[in-house]
Amino acid sequence: MTEQNDSDKTTFKVKFLGDYHDIVIHWNDEYGYQQLKKQLFAQLESITGVPSQHILRILLPGLRAQWQLGSNLYEHYYTIWNLINYPEHGLYKDQFCYAISFAGNRFLLDYTVSFDSAPNMNLSNTHITYRLIPERTVPEGVCRLSFCQHRNTKSIFKKIQDLINNVVLNAKIWSHVQPIRVMRPRRKIYRQFNVLQYFWLICDDVYSRFPNEAQRLINWEPSLYLRTRG
Repeated sequence: MTEQNDSDKTTFKVKFLGDYHDIVIHWNDEYGYQQLKKQLFAQLESITGVPSQHILRILLPGLRAQWQLGSNLYEHYYTIWNLINYPEHGLYKDQFCYAISFAGNRFLLDYTVSFDSAPNMNLSNTHITYRLIPERTVPEGVCRLSFCQHRNTKSIFKKIQDLINNVVLNAKIWSHVQPIRVMRPRRKIYRQFNVLQYFWLICDDVYSRFPNEAQRLINWEPSLYLRTRG
């Protein structure tokens, strides 16, 4: 951790769809908080093929322990938002290096896809959130709540890419959902456009790990998970 923090660059590995990639952040004093962040988003665009303007945020594992609400455990994440002109959403060396070193510098690159966003963002295109999951926490070929092996395949992600890059389709979806602020009516529209399955995409193994039906309804749409097991 000290070596990464004292260096003028930070290097770590991400595994995406079976292939490893190096990500390098150069901590040059001449870079402002936005330029530092652009390095990270540009490299993720190169790795995944999703344009950086459609990346909503990147989640890194936090250093604090899990927190509990009722019977459920939740992870802490350090969030890097893809927002411009907001210094508080920049990429800061200390926080970033601690999160990278905490995970042993090796990650699985996971993703979630959505059309919904906070009212102050008002995003009009399908967007993606990336999560960097410490590789050591997910056994080879095994699904976890934090990482579903069955949706992290090239064939499925190609459909995600096509959806995000389909300007005409996204414009049609936006014209229908823009006035609506409630989630359930929006889901009906997503279903009509045959894209809802990409927003709640897991296998039945992960689906079964939720502690109760209420959690399943909150986190995923019934009957849309992948009916396959590892």
